[in-house]
Amino acid sequence: MIQVVVNGLVNGAILALMAISLTIIFSILRVPHFGLGGISVWGAFVAYFGVTRFGLNLALAVLLAAVSMAALGVLIEKLAFRPLRGATEDAMFVSAIGVLIAMENAALLLWGSDARSIPAEGLSFVLAVPGLVYLPAMRAVIFAVASLAFLGLYFFVKRTRTGKAMRAVAQDSAAARLLGVPIDRVASYTFALGSAMAGVAGALVGAAFTFNFEMGSPSVLKAFVVVVLGGMGSVAGAIVGGFALGTVDSLTLTYVTSEYKHLVAFGLLILVLVFRPSGIFGQRKLRADV
Repeated sequence: MIQVVVNGLVNGAILALMAISLTIIFSILRVPHFGLGGISVWGAFVAYFGVTRFGLNLALAVLLAAVSMAALGVLIEKLAFRPLRGATEDAMFVSAIGVLIAMENAALLLWGSDARSIPAEGLSFVLAVPGLVYLPAMRAVIFAVASLAFLGLYFFVKRTRTGKAMRAVAQDSAAARLLGVPIDRVASYTFALGSAMAGVAGALVGAAFTFNFEMGSPSVLKAFVVVVLGGMGSVAGAIVGGFALGTVDSLTLTYVTSEYKHLVAFGLLILVLVFRPSGIFGQRKLRADV
């Protein structure tokens, strides 16, 4: 049982990274950026080629994925979302789906459909507590990197001037603009931050498992489940929801069957929407027509 929970927490760390990427962009800019699934795919490929073609170690390859995906995220914001600022969320949603489809198919055209795995030299050993837990070193690294990312995000948002500007825009973008907050710059920083975390998530998945061009869609859908479970706009909810859904997935795989893994995840989403639509940490809002 302990082994199952530990496996679930590791998987939940990756889900939480993707969910936080979705959450910070949506809560600050009201953009449902499903294109982050494509960002994670490209992050995995960047890390893969960084290791296999340029001889980088895994740490530098993950850093390269984060930096390059941050730059790509800024470009996507300027091309696909900034022209739609002020439009309905439906328009933003259609644009986000378009970005996801375009990035996955571009990855297919550039690198093919073969499954790949990022080599992780020096991380082939297993951490073990005999009789209780056996954890491959790469999975321990995933948990450690995700935890550092959570802490880094917390201090960035809470302590830095840019982070405070992001919080101001999230609370009231019109008032923030009147007070001199540069909305375009905040949008670029927000997309850079969310895309960097999605790129890191993709690189970690590529190092621990196998990946190909189409892994982005299921990962971002799972991340959306986590966001709804934790509460839209809540970073704490995204972290808790990620660990919760990762544990549920692990329990389903172990005690039921892998065929029902997605059924359980999306069934959980439906239950949350029915009984607590605001999520675990979300605030319940009254309907305007009540």
